[in-house]
Amino acid sequence: MDILAIPENFTTQQNLQNLAHVVLGEGSVKEVVYSMFNEVNSILECNNNHFYIFNSDTQNLTLLTPETTCGISKELKIKSRSVQLGDGIVGKSALTNQLQKRNYSSHAEAVVSHDENILSELAVPIIFKKQLLGVIHAQHSAKDFFNNECQKKLLQIIENYPLKIASSMFYQQIEQTIEQSAKIKYQLQNQINKEKLLNQKIREGDQLYRRLLDESADAIIIHLNEKIVYCNEKFSQLIGAPFRASLIGMEAVEILPEVRRETARKLIQETYQQGITDFLHESTLLCFDGRQVTVETMGGPVIYQGKQGAQVVFRDITARKERQMLLRKLSSAVEHSGSMILITNMEQQIEYVNPRFTEIMGYSSSEIIGRSSDIVNKNVNNPSVDLNIMENISLGKNWRGEVCFHTNSGQVFWSLLSISPVKNEENIITNWVYVGEDINAQKETQLQMEKLAFYDHLTGLANRRLFMDRLEQAIKSLKRNEKKLALFFIDLDFFKDINDALGHELGDLVLTTTSDRISQNIRTVDTLGRMGGDEFTLLLEEIEQDVDVREIADKILNSINKPIMSNGKILNVSASIGIAVAPKDGSNSKKLLKKADLAMYSAKEAGRNKYHFYTDDNVK
Repeated sequence: MDILAIPENFTTQQNLQNLAHVVLGEGSVKEVVYSMFNEVNSILECNNNHFYIFNSDTQNLTLLTPETTCGISKELKIKSRSVQLGDGIVGKSALTNQLQKRNYSSHAEAVVSHDENILSELAVPIIFKKQLLGVIHAQHSAKDFFNNECQKKLLQIIENYPLKIASSMFYQQIEQTIEQSAKIKYQLQNQINKEKLLNQKIREGDQLYRRLLDESADAIIIHLNEKIVYCNEKFSQLIGAPFRASLIGMEAVEILPEVRRETARKLIQETYQQGITDFLHESTLLCFDGRQVTVETMGGPVIYQGKQGAQVVFRDITARKERQMLLRKLSSAVEHSGSMILITNMEQQIEYVNPRFTEIMGYSSSEIIGRSSDIVNKNVNNPSVDLNIMENISLGKNWRGEVCFHTNSGQVFWSLLSISPVKNEENIITNWVYVGEDINAQKETQLQMEKLAFYDHLTGLANRRLFMDRLEQAIKSLKRNEKKLALFFIDLDFFKDINDALGHELGDLVLTTTSDRISQNIRTVDTLGRMGGDEFTLLLEEIEQDVDVREIADKILNSINKPIMSNGKILNVSASIGIAVAPKDGSNSKKLLKKADLAMYSAKEAGRNKYHFYTDDNVK
């Protein structure tokens, strides 16, 4: 009820209480009503048979009766959703909680009771500023007790009570306001304390968050509404800023090259409008000195100082991009290299081959990937090379040398092979790289030169130079294996007559045929050479008995004695053989050859087509 407006400056509980006592000077509504009851009783002998209804809240009507002789008042709560403002209670029905609608006028009104014991009843509304505060009822057992004179006296008594009751109600409202104010104040203070605690936690969280960002190895910024509000020292160093503070307040797009700023600005604006989400992409930053660095940019939403912003992390990938570019160049170089290149794992299984490898070897990539590297490091004519390669690989060392292997079609291929380990950042070998140069043409030239230098051009046998080298090596090995060697000096009988009479072409046929026949009767480890003209030498190593030498000499003479057919002509050829045995006959290659030559002449003198071992008798 708007009984009295409360000044705005009365905000504390004490001020409200002071105001209430000044205005009222009375007690509670009950006290005022009981005071009114006493005055009514002093004039109207109603035997306390009257009551007062106040509080026009339709959900909760309060019924007050005068104090009894015991000093105990009766207070009943009567609830009814059908009661309207101004509803009253008539007669005894109020005591039985039976409500009957009645509209009270502004003056006293005698009503008819429904109780046979009550013959007179009076209802007087208590009104203040057109506001119904309550109704006082008086009842009497005498008929027509409440006449006009009685009503006049009653109205005179209670004419000052509306203000008192209203004041008491106002006091109650003030008390309620004070109570509510105290509650609100408590709630506000509690909320303020919570907000202070929350703000403290936010500040502590921000400080911890900033420390973490400051110590990060990545360059980091935070921007709110497109403005940089934080950056760590790593970011300042990345773009070469003189000091971190110079970046605060700068537009986020200003760290980008000018040609990209407008596009970036629109993107940032759209991001803030639609909601910041995680992102990852590459970009370029503009440094203070004009340099540009390539960075990997990642970020997402962040709450900073209680506001929604974006955190952006920049990782300098300039070196990585340079390595990638270098790798692309190397990859292109490997793909288009004129050398064979293959890469294996630690178990020597092939993981990669370049096009040149497949071209030379005749394998497709799918056929070769996963196979062993033996295909290129297994030498077909020198197994010792294989052992040397594997020894170097097991020690993690480089290897370089010539290898000869077969292609997929079976052809022999010579290559100058380099094998190198590939190590990771921990210096641990992870792969092996094989690079093979095609040296087939060089090798053929080399072999041809070696053939000219060390082999007889007509028969293909070892020439004097190569034969003497092998003889010296064989003599040196005698000291290690304690075995013997035999040196044959073979000379064709009457070859000069054949050559002069039948011509050099037929003479060459005799020489090549003799070479082939001798080769068919010796071991692969033996060395047959041509000293020149019709002279042949034969080196037999690791001889255990002279009888073995004699058997070979007999076979050779028999094979040479076989006729040679040419253009219908039959040629009969024979030879004389001198044999020297080491170490019995000496351990010097030249002297040993001389002794075999002397033994050969001894065989000729004995009738030719024979072999003689060297003896001191051979010396003339």
